[in-house]
Amino acid sequence: MSPSPAFDKGMICDECGAVVYQEHLDRGLAVRRDEKLLCPHCLAEQKQAEAKAYVPEAEPLSLVAEPQTSDRTGPGSPMGSAVGPTVEPPEKESTRYKRQLVKTGQGASRMRAFHTKMSEAGLRNLEIQVNEWLDANPEVEIKFASTTVGAWEGRHTETHLIVTVYY
Repeated sequence: MSPSPAFDKGMICDECGAVVYQEHLDRGLAVRRDEKLLCPHCLAEQKQAEAKAYVPEAEPLSLVAEPQTSDRTGPGSPMGSAVGPTVEPPEKESTRYKRQLVKTGQGASRMRAFHTKMSEAGLRNLEIQVNEWLDANPEVEIKFASTTVGAWEGRHTETHLIVTVYY
């Protein structure tokens, strides 16, 4: 018995032994990686494993108040600025404010915002950022915290979880 004509045109996945057709390669559903041919199923599994292993390294950012300008395209305008907001390192953050922290458990003096992509790795990174910030600032007494989900503009507009901590 001779193999079917469709099988003659197919190749074999190096991971699972499934048949891979030239059409799969042409459409990007299957690929050759590291001298191995991967079928659509094995490729999807490999991409999923790579995504789980990726943990972005990010530092928390602190925004500085922007001066109001009369220029319609300046930093204070709703049109935005080509330059963007000014960012200070976190260690300078507490020395810049005049108002003392209130330690009575009532009323917030300041706030801090954290954000992350909506993913498992992003959420774990957010936990690390908040906990490291709290460890580095033992004088902070959290009064209230809120969360929201919204569009975050960067290279691409993405959905982010935004946590605001009032202290």
